[in-house]
Amino acid sequence: MERDILEQLYHEHYRAAWLYVLALCRDPALAEDLVAEAFVKAYLSFPEAHTGFRFWLLRVCRNLWLDHLRRESHREHDPPEPYTDRTPEHAVLEQERNEALYRCIETLPLRDRELLTLFYFSGLSIREIAAAVGGSEGAVRTGLCRARGRLRKKMEEEGYGIS
Repeated sequence: MERDILEQLYHEHYRAAWLYVLALCRDPALAEDLVAEAFVKAYLSFPEAHTGFRFWLLRVCRNLWLDHLRRESHREHDPPEPYTDRTPEHAVLEQERNEALYRCIETLPLRDRELLTLFYFSGLSIREIAAAVGGSEGAVRTGLCRARGRLRKKMEEEGYGIS
């Protein structure tokens, strides 16, 4: 029974988790690895209540990403190039404006990318985002407002007016 529930949760939440981690790391292979590891953790420490599973899973993904950054900070390497290859999310973002939006989001600072991805693509509430990133609801609201402003400016620089 538990396996069926985990399989259902995987199908419901994998894409959101993968998009979130991809927004953080800009590396699809690493995103797949981190999300897979998060689902292994889900299997090993499956929360009894399934409510809030997406929130819990994204928090695990974020923690795995932070652990990865800590491990990698000890090595010298070049920062990752912005991810531009055609991927599954491009199937959803086929129209030119959506692709421009995605490219602009990738150029934003990590904190902006994280807040926008959690709010718009993962569907978390302000309260859930605040808990996930360890900040206050007010700080998340302010951060989202500023991130939207920076995104709007980038979109306008690309020649796309926000209506």
